Amino acid sequence: MKKVLNIILSVILCFSVISPRFAIRSFAATGDDTTLKFKDGKFRILIIADPQDVVNPCEETIELMNASIEEANPDLIVFTGDNIHGPSPVLYKSKKRVEKAIRQIMEPVTSRNIPFAIVYGNHDDEGKVSKEFQMDVYKSLPGCLASAGEDMTGCGNYNLTLKSSDGTKNVFNLWFIDSGTYDKENGGYAHVEQDQLDWYKKTSDALKAENGGLPMPSLLFQHIPVPEIYELLKEVPEGTDGAVQKDGKYYVLNTDIASGHLDEGPCPAKVNGGEFDAWKQQGDIKAAFFGHDHNNDFSGTYEGIDMVHTSGVGFYIYGDGPLHGTRVIDIDENTLDYSTYMMYYKDLVGDKSSNKARYYEGQYTHNIKVAAFTAGAAVIVLAAALITLGVKKSKKKKALKNNQK
Repeated sequence: MKKVLNIILSVILCFSVISPRFAIRSFAATGDDTTLKFKDGKFRILIIADPQDVVNPCEETIELMNASIEEANPDLIVFTGDNIHGPSPVLYKSKKRVEKAIRQIMEPVTSRNIPFAIVYGNHDDEGKVSKEFQMDVYKSLPGCLASAGEDMTGCGNYNLTLKSSDGTKNVFNLWFIDSGTYDKENGGYAHVEQDQLDWYKKTSDALKAENGGLPMPSLLFQHIPVPEIYELLKEVPEGTDGAVQKDGKYYVLNTDIASGHLDEGPCPAKVNGGEFDAWKQQGDIKAAFFGHDHNNDFSGTYEGIDMVHTSGVGFYIYGDGPLHGTRVIDIDENTLDYSTYMMYYKDLVGDKSSNKARYYEGQYTHNIKVAAFTAGAAVIVLAAALITLGVKKSKKKKALKNNQK
């Protein structure tokens, strides 16, 4: 399979010499197909969060991905985890079907030859197909810039630098972190571990030295938010309009420092592993981007660092109907700063899906409800049949007893 893909890539590269239409965008003209660079002082990223699908992805998911890519025309696409729904019975322990699911969910990207990077979420390998195997699948696709990274906790801890428009030096950096799955000791979700933070600090220091002693401006992408995400919220009494519930408490956005949609309680790790403090210490992170909480797309600033959610793109698991979306990031080479905004299904595709159940609760959730209803109905029918049978037997026994008199 890899030999075939290599042949196909060679043909594409040959065509790119003839026509720029076939060229993989945003790669620097250095002969290194992993190099990204600004173009006329601009660089655009499209975030796709939580597709979380299986083989034959939901039509609405693919529609939204296609429409987002066409609208944004990004230089790089970043998937922030839960790219597939590993625990689904369809994918469970099946490398073949996991590979098919990855290739199908990535088709809107790979068919356009756009560079992409990925991080993992808590569901990607939950079906007992390893992240390492999945990484090999991603790396076999055209345009993949992801890597397994050095030997440390997780898979897919790496960084990508952006070169200046003239291609002479690195001026910006992108971090990609595996935020883990679940905390087996303390319960709840995992947090980034110390060996990952040690690698981050070491690499950040090297970039600082390369950048003349100044921290290299960076954005960071991972699936699970850090606990400090709650610093963007305000605790309020139960019953407060628009409040979301988490662990028995109720919250709304602190609109003095945050904006966007808060439609579910954020779900970081219970244990604070010190990741946010490491960002502050290094001084390079302008913003951290998360997925994980499908109904949230708020952003805000705490202690000089922006924390940004992106709502889920996928219609297989739960979502917020018309507010399924993707996020655009524009980085400016002159200011080395960024701006960002959401794009929504309702604006890019249309206000409604023909499949209302999938639109609001997700196909997988709907399937579970249908199965539960069917099982419940079957139990009722069986119970009624047993009762009827019992009544008939009782009547028959009574009649036989009367005849014996």
